Amino acid sequence: MTRRARIRAGVGLGVVTSIVVACTATLQGGLTLITGPDDGLTQLPVPTHLRVQLVVNGQTTIVSEAGFPATNGITLPSQSSATIDTLTVVGFDDAGDAVVSGSTIPISLDQLSGITLNLFVQRTAQFSRLPSGDGGTAFLATPPSTKPILTTIYSRYLMIADGTGKSAATQLYDTLTWNVLAAPPPLPLKPLSIAFVPGFTGSDAAADATAGFAALLTLGVDGSAAWLDLTDSVSADAEVTLEASVPDGGSFSAVAGGQSVFDSDDGSLFVVGATRTTGAPTAAILHVTSTGVLQAFSLNVARRGAAATYVPGKGLLVFGGNAATDAASEMTGAELLPNGSSLATVLKNIPLDTTTGAGASALDSSDVLLAGGIMAGGAAAPTRLYHVGDLTGTTTMTLKLTAEAAPPMLPVKLALAQAFTLAPNGTKSAWSAMIVGTETSGVTSAYELNASTVTAVPFRVPRAHAQAITLPNGSIGVVGGDATTLESFIP
Repeated sequence: MTRRARIRAGVGLGVVTSIVVACTATLQGGLTLITGPDDGLTQLPVPTHLRVQLVVNGQTTIVSEAGFPATNGITLPSQSSATIDTLTVVGFDDAGDAVVSGSTIPISLDQLSGITLNLFVQRTAQFSRLPSGDGGTAFLATPPSTKPILTTIYSRYLMIADGTGKSAATQLYDTLTWNVLAAPPPLPLKPLSIAFVPGFTGSDAAADATAGFAALLTLGVDGSAAWLDLTDSVSADAEVTLEASVPDGGSFSAVAGGQSVFDSDDGSLFVVGATRTTGAPTAAILHVTSTGVLQAFSLNVARRGAAATYVPGKGLLVFGGNAATDAASEMTGAELLPNGSSLATVLKNIPLDTTTGAGASALDSSDVLLAGGIMAGGAAAPTRLYHVGDLTGTTTMTLKLTAEAAPPMLPVKLALAQAFTLAPNGTKSAWSAMIVGTETSGVTSAYELNASTVTAVPFRVPRAHAQAITLPNGSIGVVGGDATTLESFIP
Protein backbone atom coordinates (compact mmCIF):
# COMPACT_ATOMS: atom_id res chain seq x y z
CA MET A 1 0.00 0.00 0.00
CA THR A 2 1.27 3.47 -0.89
CA ARG A 3 0.36 6.62 1.04
CA ARG A 4 0.57 10.05 -0.50
CA ALA A 5 1.97 13.10 1.18
CA ARG A 6 -0.44 15.63 2.62
CA ILE A 7 -1.76 18.16 0.13
CA ARG A 8 -0.07 21.52 0.58
CA ALA A 9 -1.42 25.00 0.12
CA GLY A 10 -1.16 26.41 -3.40
CA VAL A 11 -0.50 29.93 -4.54
CA GLY A 12 -3.58 31.94 -5.53
CA LEU A 13 -3.90 33.70 -8.86
CA GLY A 14 -6.71 36.22 -8.43
CA VAL A 15 -5.09 39.11 -6.57
CA VAL A 16 -7.37 41.63 -4.90
CA THR A 17 -4.89 42.92 -2.39
CA SER A 18 -1.78 41.42 -0.84
CA ILE A 19 -1.04 41.23 2.86
CA VAL A 20 2.52 40.53 3.95
CA VAL A 21 2.64 38.32 7.03
CA ALA A 22 5.78 38.40 9.15
CA CYS A 23 5.59 35.21 11.23
CA THR A 24 8.90 35.62 13.01
CA ALA A 25 12.01 37.66 12.39
CA THR A 26 13.00 35.20 9.66
CA LEU A 27 9.74 33.66 8.40
CA GLN A 28 7.58 35.64 6.05
CA GLY A 29 4.62 34.87 3.81
CA GLY A 30 1.50 36.53 2.55
CA LEU A 31 -2.27 36.49 2.09
CA THR A 32 -4.19 37.15 -1.09
CA LEU A 33 -7.80 38.22 -0.66
CA ILE A 34 -10.22 36.53 -3.07
CA THR A 35 -13.97 37.04 -3.31
CA GLY A 36 -15.42 34.49 -5.70
CA PRO A 37 -18.29 35.39 -8.04
CA ASP A 38 -20.20 37.51 -5.49
CA ASP A 39 -17.69 40.30 -5.04
CA GLY A 40 -18.36 41.78 -1.61
CA LEU A 41 -15.54 44.29 -2.00
CA THR A 42 -17.36 46.24 -4.74
CA GLN A 43 -20.89 46.05 -3.31
CA LEU A 44 -22.21 49.29 -1.81
CA PRO A 45 -21.32 50.50 0.71
CA VAL A 46 -17.77 49.57 -0.20
CA PRO A 47 -15.18 48.84 2.49
CA THR A 48 -12.72 51.69 2.99
CA HIS A 49 -10.74 50.32 5.94
CA LEU A 50 -9.21 46.88 6.57
CA ARG A 51 -8.40 45.36 9.94
CA VAL A 52 -6.31 42.21 10.32
CA GLN A 53 -6.83 40.25 13.52
CA LEU A 54 -5.03 37.30 15.05
CA VAL A 55 -7.12 34.83 17.05
CA VAL A 56 -5.17 32.61 19.47
CA ASN A 57 -7.00 30.37 21.97
CA GLY A 58 -10.15 32.43 21.56
CA GLN A 59 -8.40 35.74 22.21
CA THR A 60 -8.54 38.31 19.40
CA THR A 61 -5.72 40.81 18.86
CA ILE A 62 -5.70 43.58 16.27
CA VAL A 63 -2.35 43.31 14.54
CA SER A 64 -2.71 45.68 11.59
CA GLU A 65 -5.03 48.34 10.15
CA ALA A 66 -4.92 50.22 6.87
CA GLY A 67 -7.06 52.01 4.33
CA PHE A 68 -8.61 50.03 1.49
CA PRO A 69 -7.66 49.45 -1.22
CA ALA A 70 -4.15 49.00 0.08
CA THR A 71 -1.69 50.08 -2.59
CA ASN A 72 1.44 48.69 -0.96
CA GLY A 73 -0.04 45.78 0.96
CA ILE A 74 -0.41 45.45 4.71
CA THR A 75 2.55 44.37 6.79
CA LEU A 76 1.84 42.45 9.98
CA PRO A 77 4.12 42.62 13.02
CA SER A 78 6.25 39.61 13.89
CA GLN A 79 4.28 36.71 15.35
CA SER A 80 5.32 33.51 17.08
CA SER A 81 5.11 30.37 14.93
CA ALA A 82 4.75 28.07 17.94
CA THR A 83 0.96 28.33 18.23
CA ILE A 84 -2.05 27.48 16.06
CA ASP A 85 -3.62 30.76 15.00
CA THR A 86 -6.45 32.08 12.86
CA LEU A 87 -6.01 35.20 10.73
CA THR A 88 -9.15 37.25 10.19
CA VAL A 89 -9.63 40.20 7.84
CA VAL A 90 -12.55 42.58 8.41
CA GLY A 91 -13.47 45.42 6.06
CA PHE A 92 -15.37 48.48 7.37
CA ASP A 93 -17.28 51.12 5.43
CA ASP A 94 -17.15 54.88 6.09
CA ALA A 95 -19.84 54.54 8.76
CA GLY A 96 -17.68 52.08 10.69
CA ASP A 97 -19.85 49.04 9.94
CA ALA A 98 -18.22 45.69 9.18
CA VAL A 99 -19.35 44.91 5.63
CA VAL A 100 -16.91 42.15 4.59
CA SER A 101 -15.06 39.51 6.55
CA GLY A 102 -13.02 36.36 6.09
CA SER A 103 -10.93 33.97 8.18
CA THR A 104 -8.32 31.33 7.59
CA ILE A 105 -8.68 27.92 9.12
CA PRO A 106 -6.53 27.40 12.24
CA ILE A 107 -2.96 27.25 10.97
CA SER A 108 0.60 27.45 12.27
CA LEU A 109 1.92 30.76 11.03
CA ASP A 110 5.24 29.20 10.10
CA GLN A 111 3.35 27.32 7.34
CA LEU A 112 2.98 30.69 5.58
CA SER A 113 6.73 30.95 5.15
CA GLY A 114 7.54 31.55 1.51
CA ILE A 115 3.97 31.16 0.18
CA THR A 116 0.99 33.36 -0.51
CA LEU A 117 -2.17 31.93 1.04
CA ASN A 118 -5.61 32.68 -0.37
CA LEU A 119 -8.13 34.15 2.06
CA PHE A 120 -11.79 34.24 1.04
CA VAL A 121 -13.62 37.40 2.13
CA GLN A 122 -17.36 37.78 1.70
CA ARG A 123 -20.19 40.17 2.45
CA THR A 124 -21.44 40.00 6.02
CA ALA A 125 -25.05 38.94 6.76
CA GLN A 126 -25.35 37.45 3.27
CA PHE A 127 -24.73 34.15 1.55
CA SER A 128 -21.90 34.09 -0.99
CA ARG A 129 -20.85 31.35 -3.36
CA LEU A 130 -17.54 29.81 -2.35
CA PRO A 131 -14.60 30.47 -4.66
CA SER A 132 -12.14 28.35 -6.53
CA GLY A 133 -8.47 28.97 -5.79
CA ASP A 134 -8.12 31.41 -8.70
CA GLY A 135 -10.93 33.61 -7.38
CA GLY A 136 -13.63 32.16 -9.67
CA THR A 137 -16.55 29.93 -8.68
CA ALA A 138 -16.08 26.53 -7.06
CA PHE A 139 -18.17 23.86 -8.80
CA LEU A 140 -18.75 20.32 -7.55
CA ALA A 141 -18.30 17.58 -10.14
CA THR A 142 -21.88 16.35 -9.68
CA PRO A 143 -24.94 17.74 -7.88
CA PRO A 144 -25.30 16.33 -4.35
CA SER A 145 -28.11 13.87 -3.70
CA THR A 146 -31.46 14.83 -2.21
CA LYS A 147 -30.04 13.77 1.16
CA PRO A 148 -26.42 14.94 1.34
CA ILE A 149 -24.30 14.04 4.35
CA LEU A 150 -21.70 16.62 5.35
CA THR A 151 -18.71 16.41 7.63
CA THR A 152 -15.36 18.16 7.99
CA ILE A 153 -12.05 16.34 8.14
CA TYR A 154 -8.62 17.53 9.30
CA SER A 155 -10.28 20.86 10.29
CA ARG A 156 -9.74 21.71 6.64
CA TYR A 157 -11.83 19.72 4.16
CA LEU A 158 -15.59 19.64 3.65
CA MET A 159 -16.64 16.10 2.71
CA ILE A 160 -19.93 15.59 0.87
CA ALA A 161 -21.48 12.12 0.65
CA ASP A 162 -24.77 10.62 -0.51
CA GLY A 163 -26.99 9.83 2.48
CA THR A 164 -29.60 7.90 0.50
CA GLY A 165 -27.60 4.67 0.73
CA LYS A 166 -27.20 4.49 -3.06
CA SER A 167 -23.59 5.60 -3.61
CA ALA A 168 -20.24 5.43 -1.84
CA ALA A 169 -18.79 8.34 -3.82
CA THR A 170 -17.63 11.51 -2.05
CA GLN A 171 -16.69 15.05 -3.00
CA LEU A 172 -14.15 17.21 -1.14
CA TYR A 173 -13.75 20.97 -0.90
CA ASP A 174 -10.53 22.37 0.56
CA THR A 175 -11.10 25.43 2.76
CA LEU A 176 -7.37 26.19 2.86
CA THR A 177 -6.77 26.44 -0.89
CA TRP A 178 -10.47 26.98 -1.80
CA ASN A 179 -10.54 24.22 -4.40
CA VAL A 180 -12.70 21.19 -5.17
CA LEU A 181 -10.41 18.16 -5.11
CA ALA A 182 -10.27 16.13 -8.29
CA ALA A 183 -9.88 12.61 -6.82
CA PRO A 184 -11.66 12.27 -3.46
CA PRO A 185 -11.72 8.89 -1.70
CA PRO A 186 -14.79 6.64 -1.98
CA LEU A 187 -16.28 5.38 1.27
CA PRO A 188 -16.08 1.66 2.10
CA LEU A 189 -19.89 1.49 2.28
CA LYS A 190 -22.86 3.37 0.88
CA PRO A 191 -23.39 5.63 3.89
CA LEU A 192 -26.38 6.56 6.00
CA SER A 193 -24.23 8.25 8.67
CA ILE A 194 -20.55 9.15 8.99
CA ALA A 195 -18.30 10.24 11.87
CA PHE A 196 -14.72 11.56 11.63
CA VAL A 197 -12.12 10.83 14.33
CA PRO A 198 -8.80 12.70 13.88
CA GLY A 199 -6.84 10.67 16.48
CA PHE A 200 -7.99 7.06 16.06
CA THR A 201 -6.30 4.36 18.16
CA GLY A 202 -9.25 2.01 18.61
CA SER A 203 -8.55 1.80 22.33
CA ASP A 204 -8.97 3.85 25.48
CA ALA A 205 -5.33 4.89 25.22
CA ALA A 206 -4.99 8.57 24.42
CA ALA A 207 -4.08 9.34 20.82
CA ASP A 208 -0.74 10.99 20.18
CA ALA A 209 1.28 12.06 17.17
CA THR A 210 2.75 8.56 16.71
CA ALA A 211 -0.14 6.28 17.71
CA GLY A 212 -3.22 8.04 16.41
CA PHE A 213 -4.35 8.48 12.82
CA ALA A 214 -7.33 9.99 11.05
CA ALA A 215 -10.25 7.64 10.44
CA LEU A 216 -13.81 7.94 9.20
CA LEU A 217 -16.60 5.69 10.49
CA THR A 218 -19.23 4.83 7.88
CA LEU A 219 -22.60 3.35 8.88
CA GLY A 220 -24.39 1.73 5.95
CA VAL A 221 -27.55 -0.19 5.22
CA ASP A 222 -28.43 -3.52 6.87
CA GLY A 223 -26.33 -2.80 9.96
CA SER A 224 -23.03 -2.59 8.06
CA ALA A 225 -20.19 -0.43 9.34
CA ALA A 226 -16.51 0.12 8.58
CA TRP A 227 -13.64 2.47 9.37
CA LEU A 228 -11.72 4.22 6.62
CA ASP A 229 -8.07 4.92 7.49
CA LEU A 230 -7.37 8.34 5.96
CA THR A 231 -3.98 8.81 7.68
CA ASP A 232 -2.58 12.03 6.20
CA SER A 233 -4.05 11.78 2.72
CA VAL A 234 -7.29 12.59 0.97
CA SER A 235 -6.44 10.79 -2.26
CA ALA A 236 -8.46 7.92 -3.65
CA ASP A 237 -5.74 5.24 -3.55
CA ALA A 238 -4.34 5.79 -0.07
CA GLU A 239 -7.02 4.42 2.24
CA VAL A 240 -7.39 1.19 4.21
CA THR A 241 -10.68 -0.24 5.43
CA LEU A 242 -10.75 -1.40 9.05
CA GLU A 243 -13.34 -3.54 10.80
CA ALA A 244 -15.90 -1.78 12.99
CA SER A 245 -17.11 -4.01 15.83
CA VAL A 246 -20.60 -3.59 17.24
CA PRO A 247 -20.36 -2.35 20.84
CA ASP A 248 -21.85 -4.52 23.58
CA GLY A 249 -25.60 -4.03 23.74
CA GLY A 250 -25.62 -1.92 20.58
CA SER A 251 -26.69 -2.15 16.98
CA PHE A 252 -25.41 -0.18 14.01
CA SER A 253 -28.77 -0.53 12.25
CA ALA A 254 -30.50 1.18 15.20
CA VAL A 255 -28.49 4.40 14.70
CA ALA A 256 -27.67 4.42 10.95
CA GLY A 257 -29.23 7.51 9.37
CA GLY A 258 -28.96 9.51 12.58
CA GLN A 259 -27.13 12.83 12.93
CA SER A 260 -23.61 13.03 14.34
CA VAL A 261 -23.51 15.48 17.26
CA PHE A 262 -20.13 16.80 18.44
CA ASP A 263 -19.19 16.84 22.13
CA SER A 264 -17.29 20.12 22.53
CA ASP A 265 -15.99 19.09 25.96
CA ASP A 266 -14.02 15.97 25.06
CA GLY A 267 -14.06 15.80 21.24
CA SER A 268 -16.23 12.68 21.03
CA LEU A 269 -19.30 12.20 18.83
CA PHE A 270 -22.83 10.89 19.31
CA VAL A 271 -24.64 9.27 16.38
CA VAL A 272 -28.24 9.80 17.54
CA GLY A 273 -30.59 7.29 15.96
CA ALA A 274 -33.65 9.21 17.18
CA THR A 275 -32.90 12.10 14.80
CA ARG A 276 -33.40 10.04 11.64
CA THR A 277 -36.63 10.72 9.79
CA THR A 278 -37.23 7.28 8.28
CA GLY A 279 -37.29 3.77 9.67
CA ALA A 280 -38.54 2.60 13.03
CA PRO A 281 -38.30 4.86 16.10
CA THR A 282 -35.19 4.11 18.14
CA ALA A 283 -33.68 4.93 21.51
CA ALA A 284 -30.16 3.93 20.44
CA ILE A 285 -27.16 6.26 20.57
CA LEU A 286 -23.70 5.32 19.30
CA HIS A 287 -20.95 7.09 21.23
CA VAL A 288 -17.68 7.46 19.33
CA THR A 289 -14.83 8.54 21.58
CA SER A 290 -12.03 10.83 20.39
CA THR A 291 -9.87 7.71 19.94
CA GLY A 292 -12.52 5.74 18.03
CA VAL A 293 -13.87 3.50 20.79
CA LEU A 294 -17.53 2.65 20.09
CA GLN A 295 -20.02 2.54 22.97
CA ALA A 296 -23.77 1.81 23.06
CA PHE A 297 -25.79 4.47 24.91
CA SER A 298 -29.56 4.85 25.09
CA LEU A 299 -32.53 7.14 25.55
CA ASN A 300 -35.50 6.01 27.64
CA VAL A 301 -38.03 6.47 24.84
CA ALA A 302 -37.72 5.36 21.21
CA ARG A 303 -38.04 8.39 18.90
CA ARG A 304 -37.99 9.32 15.23
CA GLY A 305 -37.40 12.82 13.83
CA ALA A 306 -36.13 14.19 17.14
CA ALA A 307 -33.82 17.20 17.54
CA ALA A 308 -30.48 16.87 19.33
CA THR A 309 -27.69 19.16 20.45
CA TYR A 310 -24.77 19.05 22.86
CA VAL A 311 -24.88 21.47 25.81
CA PRO A 312 -21.34 22.32 26.98
CA GLY A 313 -20.64 21.04 30.46
CA LYS A 314 -24.01 19.28 30.65
CA GLY A 315 -24.46 16.59 28.02
CA LEU A 316 -26.50 15.53 24.98
CA LEU A 317 -30.03 16.97 24.91
CA VAL A 318 -32.74 15.30 22.77
CA PHE A 319 -36.14 16.87 22.05
CA GLY A 320 -39.41 15.60 20.60
CA GLY A 321 -39.78 13.00 17.91
CA ASN A 322 -42.58 10.53 17.29
CA ALA A 323 -41.99 8.55 20.45
CA ALA A 324 -43.19 4.94 20.32
CA THR A 325 -44.79 3.88 23.60
CA ASP A 326 -48.14 2.68 24.87
CA ALA A 327 -47.89 4.92 27.94
CA ALA A 328 -48.49 8.16 26.03
CA SER A 329 -49.40 10.09 29.17
CA GLU A 330 -45.97 9.31 30.62
CA MET A 331 -43.99 10.29 27.54
CA THR A 332 -41.43 13.02 28.04
CA GLY A 333 -40.71 15.81 25.61
CA ALA A 334 -36.97 15.83 26.28
CA GLU A 335 -34.15 13.70 27.63
CA LEU A 336 -30.60 14.49 28.69
CA LEU A 337 -27.67 12.11 28.40
CA PRO A 338 -25.40 13.54 31.12
CA ASN A 339 -21.65 13.52 30.70
CA GLY A 340 -20.29 10.21 31.95
CA SER A 341 -23.60 8.34 31.69
CA SER A 342 -24.69 5.65 29.23
CA LEU A 343 -28.43 6.10 29.88
CA ALA A 344 -30.33 9.34 29.36
CA THR A 345 -32.25 11.09 32.12
CA VAL A 346 -35.97 11.70 31.61
CA LEU A 347 -36.76 15.41 32.02
CA LYS A 348 -40.23 15.01 33.47
CA ASN A 349 -40.96 18.73 33.65
CA ILE A 350 -41.07 18.91 29.82
CA PRO A 351 -44.48 17.71 28.60
CA LEU A 352 -45.18 15.36 25.74
CA ASP A 353 -43.84 16.76 22.46
CA THR A 354 -43.96 14.81 19.21
CA THR A 355 -42.53 17.61 17.05
CA THR A 356 -40.44 16.17 14.22
CA GLY A 357 -37.74 17.77 12.09
CA ALA A 358 -36.84 20.65 14.42
CA GLY A 359 -33.31 22.02 14.67
CA ALA A 360 -31.64 22.51 18.06
CA SER A 361 -28.56 24.53 19.00
CA ALA A 362 -26.98 25.32 22.35
CA LEU A 363 -26.51 29.08 22.55
CA ASP A 364 -24.17 28.57 25.50
CA SER A 365 -23.99 26.23 28.50
CA SER A 366 -27.36 27.39 29.81
CA ASP A 367 -29.71 28.12 26.90
CA VAL A 368 -30.89 25.99 23.99
CA LEU A 369 -32.82 27.15 20.92
CA LEU A 370 -35.38 24.90 19.22
CA ALA A 371 -36.65 26.09 15.83
CA GLY A 372 -38.52 24.68 12.86
CA GLY A 373 -40.18 21.30 12.64
CA ILE A 374 -43.79 20.14 12.44
CA MET A 375 -46.16 19.20 15.26
CA ALA A 376 -48.26 16.04 15.26
CA GLY A 377 -51.28 17.76 13.70
CA GLY A 378 -49.23 19.14 10.80
CA ALA A 379 -48.87 22.74 12.03
CA ALA A 380 -45.53 24.52 12.21
CA ALA A 381 -43.85 24.03 15.57
CA PRO A 382 -43.22 27.16 17.66
CA THR A 383 -39.76 28.59 18.22
CA ARG A 384 -38.66 27.89 21.76
CA LEU A 385 -35.83 28.97 24.03
CA TYR A 386 -35.05 26.63 26.93
CA HIS A 387 -32.95 27.27 30.00
CA VAL A 388 -30.89 24.31 31.16
CA GLY A 389 -30.28 24.37 34.90
CA ASP A 390 -27.50 22.66 36.83
CA LEU A 391 -27.76 19.13 38.04
CA THR A 392 -29.75 19.11 41.26
CA GLY A 393 -28.98 15.47 41.99
CA THR A 394 -27.59 12.41 40.33
CA THR A 395 -30.62 11.91 38.07
CA THR A 396 -32.38 15.27 37.88
CA MET A 397 -31.73 18.32 35.74
CA THR A 398 -34.03 21.28 35.35
CA LEU A 399 -35.12 22.32 31.88
CA LYS A 400 -37.71 25.00 31.32
CA LEU A 401 -38.86 27.59 28.84
CA THR A 402 -37.21 30.93 29.52
CA ALA A 403 -39.24 33.66 31.15
CA GLU A 404 -38.58 36.11 28.34
CA ALA A 405 -41.00 36.45 25.45
CA ALA A 406 -40.85 33.55 23.03
CA PRO A 407 -38.63 34.12 19.98
CA PRO A 408 -40.56 34.88 16.80
CA MET A 409 -42.09 32.16 14.66
CA LEU A 410 -40.45 31.37 11.35
CA PRO A 411 -42.52 32.66 8.39
CA VAL A 412 -42.59 29.23 6.70
CA LYS A 413 -43.11 25.65 7.86
CA LEU A 414 -39.80 23.79 7.82
CA ALA A 415 -40.25 20.03 7.76
CA LEU A 416 -36.55 19.48 8.44
CA ALA A 417 -34.47 22.23 10.06
CA GLN A 418 -30.94 22.85 11.31
CA ALA A 419 -29.98 25.53 13.84
CA PHE A 420 -26.58 27.20 14.23
CA THR A 421 -25.54 29.61 16.96
CA LEU A 422 -24.12 32.84 15.53
CA ALA A 423 -23.28 34.74 18.71
CA PRO A 424 -22.65 33.72 22.32
CA ASN A 425 -25.62 34.21 24.60
CA GLY A 426 -23.81 36.54 27.02
CA THR A 427 -27.10 38.35 27.59
CA LYS A 428 -30.54 37.29 26.47
CA SER A 429 -30.70 40.05 23.87
CA ALA A 430 -27.29 39.19 22.42
CA TRP A 431 -27.92 35.76 20.94
CA SER A 432 -28.59 35.12 17.29
CA ALA A 433 -28.89 31.98 15.20
CA MET A 434 -29.06 30.82 11.61
CA ILE A 435 -31.88 28.43 10.73
CA VAL A 436 -31.54 26.43 7.50
CA GLY A 437 -34.40 24.15 6.62
CA THR A 438 -36.40 22.42 3.94
CA GLU A 439 -40.08 23.18 3.47
CA THR A 440 -42.64 20.47 2.73
CA SER A 441 -42.31 21.38 -0.96
CA GLY A 442 -38.60 20.51 -0.86
CA VAL A 443 -37.42 24.12 -1.16
CA THR A 444 -34.60 25.02 1.22
CA SER A 445 -34.61 28.45 2.88
CA ALA A 446 -32.57 30.23 5.54
CA TYR A 447 -33.39 32.73 8.30
CA GLU A 448 -31.37 34.75 10.78
CA LEU A 449 -33.17 34.68 14.12
CA ASN A 450 -32.76 36.52 17.41
CA ALA A 451 -34.94 37.21 20.44
CA SER A 452 -37.19 39.68 18.62
CA THR A 453 -36.74 39.42 14.85
CA VAL A 454 -36.51 36.87 12.07
CA THR A 455 -34.96 37.83 8.73
CA ALA A 456 -34.95 35.80 5.52
CA VAL A 457 -31.45 35.39 4.07
CA PRO A 458 -31.70 34.37 0.40
CA PHE A 459 -29.29 31.99 -1.26
CA ARG A 460 -27.45 33.09 -4.36
CA VAL A 461 -29.08 30.24 -6.30
CA PRO A 462 -32.37 28.39 -5.59
CA ARG A 463 -31.85 25.23 -3.55
CA ALA A 464 -33.92 22.21 -2.58
CA HIS A 465 -33.11 19.47 -0.05
CA ALA A 466 -29.88 21.25 0.87
CA GLN A 467 -27.87 20.71 4.06
CA ALA A 468 -25.75 23.07 6.14
CA ILE A 469 -22.64 22.68 8.28
CA THR A 470 -20.17 24.83 10.19
CA LEU A 471 -17.07 25.06 8.00
CA PRO A 472 -13.52 24.90 9.39
CA ASN A 473 -13.13 28.70 9.10
CA GLY A 474 -16.25 29.24 11.26
CA SER A 475 -18.71 30.25 8.53
CA ILE A 476 -21.89 28.30 7.80
CA GLY A 477 -21.72 26.36 4.55
CA VAL A 478 -24.72 25.17 2.54
CA VAL A 479 -24.51 22.32 0.03
CA GLY A 480 -27.09 20.69 -2.19
CA GLY A 481 -30.22 21.44 -4.09
CA ASP A 482 -30.33 21.82 -7.83
CA ALA A 483 -26.86 23.37 -7.91
CA THR A 484 -23.22 22.33 -7.96
CA THR A 485 -22.08 25.50 -6.20
CA LEU A 486 -21.48 25.89 -2.48
CA GLU A 487 -22.42 28.90 -0.36
CA SER A 488 -21.38 30.25 3.02
CA PHE A 489 -22.72 32.77 5.52
CA ILE A 490 -21.06 34.93 8.15
CA PRO A 491 -23.06 37.22 10.47
